Parts: sequence; structure tokens; C-alpha cells
Amino acid sequence: MPRPTGRGYALLAVAAATYLAGRVLGTWELYLFAFAFLGVLVLCWLILAVSRGKLELTRALSAEHPMDGDEPDLVTTAKNRSLLPSPQTTLRNQLAGLSGGLAELELESLPPRSTKCLRVPAGRVNRGVHVLPPAEMIAEDPLGLCRAVRKVGEKLTVTVLPRLVFLNSCALGPEYGLKHDWSGRRGLPTWGAAEFRGVRPHQPGEPLSRIDWKSTAKTGVLMLREMEEPAGADLTVLLDGTAAQVQGLFPDTNYELAVRAAGSLADFALRSGRGVTLFCHEKAARQVRLSPDGNGRRALLYALADAQADAPSPLVHGLQRLCREARHL
Repeated sequence: MPRPTGRGYALLAVAAATYLAGRVLGTWELYLFAFAFLGVLVLCWLILAVSRGKLELTRALSAEHPMDGDEPDLVTTAKNRSLLPSPQTTLRNQLAGLSGGLAELELESLPPRSTKCLRVPAGRVNRGVHVLPPAEMIAEDPLGLCRAVRKVGEKLTVTVLPRLVFLNSCALGPEYGLKHDWSGRRGLPTWGAAEFRGVRPHQPGEPLSRIDWKSTAKTGVLMLREMEEPAGADLTVLLDGTAAQVQGLFPDTNYELAVRAAGSLADFALRSGRGVTLFCHEKAARQVRLSPDGNGRRALLYALADAQADAPSPLVHGLQRLCREARHL
């Protein structure tokens, strides 16, 4: 509901004083001025009451899949569905845990049935699933006599993915051979990526990259090295989200570093052709099975984006539960 501003209350006071002066002095012209002042205030109130409810907002980030540390823009689309020009409006967006602070937009009066797109920097975004409240709209009439404040639009859910480190090798899993990355390029082999099984005569059409030249020199026949990928178990990654163990101020905490380390190791294992089981020790513990393909990596990123350090009990309780449910550990 629109309310008078300080300027509006001042005009109302002037109208009342003019009316009283007209009663005291008996001058009818002062009555006209008093009612004119009051009429201006009422007209501004009506214009604001009619036009403010016809303004619709939609919000989104400029990046479809933002990652931790990115600095996207908050894109706001305003549409005036009224037959009257929209009032001048200030839009306030509480960014909460997304980047902290407040994002303000100044929206000039929109012509009837028109649309306008505005952008404002959202700042450096943090990993997580953030639910932004509806924007606060502060509308004023052209004379600044009345103001209306209301929530407009829907809640905006933003998922910020963790920024992982691309590993070409890993001391924790030297037997994993890096087969590929997710852009289609062939990866770099690591020590132990394949085991030597023996040599045999080369068959037409087979690649020459594994020719054993020493055996070829001895026999006089092209000999091919046969390699066998080691059979290894899938990798289980534990992410400790014990609330009491978190050190530092968000987003620069040891838990954020652990999320990045666990995600980078799991990503390396997935690219090596190994399945990964991600166990997130949280208030509601989660166990996510990831397949060694692009879908598995996407699931990894979204699972880590939703990870929270809110577990009330130590990790050992989560390990006991995990051992009961997964007999292969």
C-alpha cells in the first residue's frame, strides 16, 4: 500500500494549514488552494497504487553454470503490463551467501506494455546452492510525494559449482591411468596405467605405436607389445563435513579447501575410467555413486555444490554407517 513520503506529509500539512487559514480569515480562495494541495497528493497516491502492481520481474545470472570465484552479472528483466507508465523504481536484491552485500538497480519509468533488461555485477560468487529472496521494489511517483515498498518476483535458486583442479597424475592413485579429459582430448598416461602382458606378431591394421622394436630386431618380424589395463576397485572419496572441525571464515575455510581437493581427486579417478563413490558426511549424510563419464562428472559437481559442513557428529560415525552399508570397503 502506498504511503506518503516526507515531502507528501509536508504537502498534507500545508493543505491543512491553508484550510485553517481560510476558516479563520474567511477567504474562499484559500479553500481552493487547500483542496488543490490535497488533490495532488491523492492523485499521486492513485497513480502509484494503480501502476505499481503491474510491474513484473524475472531474474537470472548471466552465467548458466557459474563456478566458484566467477563474477557474473545479475540480469533483471522488468515488464510493465499496465496501460500507464510505470513509476520510477529502485530494486534491491539481497545476495545473501551468494556473494554477500546488496545489489541495487535504478529503473526509470517504463512506457506502457514495454520491457527493459538491466544488469548489475553480482560480485565474486561462492560455492553452494543459494536461494535468493524476492527483490524489494521501492516505487515513487514523479513528484516524490508517495512511496510503495513490496516484494516482487519469485525466489531465485542459484547453484554455484566448485572450481576443481585438473590433475594429470595423483600420488594417491598412481595405478590410475589418465585416459581422457571431458573435452575429448586424449589424456597423459601415468605410471602404472597399463601392465605389460607379452609380445606377439603384429597383425595388419593394428596401430604401430606399440611395436616392440627390440623383439622385432631379433625375430625379423614386426612384434607388438600387448598391454593390459590393471583391474582396480572403484574409488571411495570421503568428505568430512563435521561442523566442529571447520576453521576460518566463509568462504576461506578449510572445508572449502577439502571440497576442492576431494572433487579434484574424484574427477581424476573418473577420467581414469574408474567409478567413484562420494560419501558426504553431513547432517543428512549422502552417498553418491558416480559413473566414469561426462554424466558422472556433472553429478560430481552438483553433489559438491550442495555439500555443507553441518554434521553434528564426528566422521567416525559416518564411517561406521558406511561400512555397514557397503560391505566391499
